[in-house]
Amino acid sequence: MVVRVLGVINMLYGAASLVLGVLTCMKNITALRVGLVLNYVIATLQLLVLNLCGVGIMVVAILQAHPVLGLRRKLQAEGALLGTGV
Repeated sequence: MVVRVLGVINMLYGAASLVLGVLTCMKNITALRVGLVLNYVIATLQLLVLNLCGVGIMVVAILQAHPVLGLRRKLQAEGALLGTGV
């Protein structure tokens, strides 16, 4: 029963990551932020079960997303045209 529930959670995470990844490629900053929060949650859960490989993968994804948000703020301050998303 527990394995089945974890399998469903993993499937939902994978589907959400796929959708958010596509939206992020379409320059939707909201999708990037939601994906970032999802990665923080998953990294925390991976750390709780001592899955260090999973934590490492999530940390890399998180470290890649933060500079994008910083660059967006810089471009927005300069008045550059940005993609959709708030």
